[in-house]
Amino acid sequence: MLSRVGQGLAVVVAVAALAGLGIFGYSNERDIRQAEYATGDSASHDGVELDVTVQRVDPTARQLAVVLLAHPRGRYAENGDPLVPARELVIDTTSLSQGSLKFPAGDRIVAQTVTIGLDTGVFTDYPFDHYTTTIGFTAEMAGQPVAVDMVFRNYDPLFLIEPTGAAGQAGGVAADLRFSRTGGTFILALFLMAAMWVLALSVLGASVVLVRHHHGLVYPALGWMAATLFALVVVRNAVPGSPPIGSLFDYAAFLWAEAVIAVSVGGVSVHGMVVEHRRGGITAT
Repeated sequence: MLSRVGQGLAVVVAVAALAGLGIFGYSNERDIRQAEYATGDSASHDGVELDVTVQRVDPTARQLAVVLLAHPRGRYAENGDPLVPARELVIDTTSLSQGSLKFPAGDRIVAQTVTIGLDTGVFTDYPFDHYTTTIGFTAEMAGQPVAVDMVFRNYDPLFLIEPTGAAGQAGGVAADLRFSRTGGTFILALFLMAAMWVLALSVLGASVVLVRHHHGLVYPALGWMAATLFALVVVRNAVPGSPPIGSLFDYAAFLWAEAVIAVSVGGVSVHGMVVEHRRGGITAT
């Protein structure tokens, strides 16, 4: 009785410890996701603050979707309103598809979506892929450079942002950024890779047992093996981030698992037909 109680308590403690570890990991990553980074000339009373939010990292198109909101301050803001420039405000970006953003004097500034290209990174390295880019902006008002500072953050649920360098100069600001997979995405991808190998080796082990004991066509076992073959395709398509076929994920687990299961099913089937033929007929077991 005591041993059963002890085992139950051990299970409860183990579950609580694992859940606590998971919550701690989530809390730590949550703080990183919510972090804001600032760079540039924030000490100047007269200038422009750029609020930059990374909405989505698109490895397929090799670009970022960035929402930019400018806040003029001091003498550059009309009547002290941080959303209305006193004169025409022109912001140049490092975007390859959008050059300059113009905000007329006296009109309310609205957020603009800008696409920034990724400089480095290979999508097929998934789940170990990471990317770098440089986000830069310059500002002018009435043809004169304006002091700029930038606050940026990342809202993409699949990537974490890490600033690796920043620079500011008269009328401009830039930041070097590195994007990597979130801990949850990385752990889930590794878990799915491990699960694929476990299922493949389970099918291989079962096929070896069937062959060694000279079983015929054991249809329940064959059905399970065949179902596993196609179930892995569904699991592969559910991988977060939708990596392309031919990724490191596939070469490390998926393709091998499919090959092992297919060979196992084929081998058991051929062996079973031979055994049934020698017995004088095919019967379900």
